[in-house]
Amino acid sequence: MTSEVYEALWRRAKVLLREAERLLNEGEYDLSLVMSEQAAQLAVKAEIYMLIGEIPKGHNLRRLLGYLASLRDDESLKEFVSKTEMC
Repeated sequence: MTSEVYEALWRRAKVLLREAERLLNEGEYDLSLVMSEQAAQLAVKAEIYMLIGEIPKGHNLRRLLGYLASLRDDESLKEFVSKTEMC
């Protein structure tokens, strides 16, 4: 079951990213950005799921990345998250 959920999250992330690229090519920049962020959220959630067996709630990409960094004890990711600005 674990790998099925992980694969489903990654598959959805890839579909969203493909759609973001299509929208970008069509000049729909705002929608492309939304799709890209959703793809990134799902990709990070997939990685978190593999580490703890749960899909985290929330959609804040910076918080999700921070959580992933703490789970992995990844200093470079922690540094990246701390340097990014909140919108």
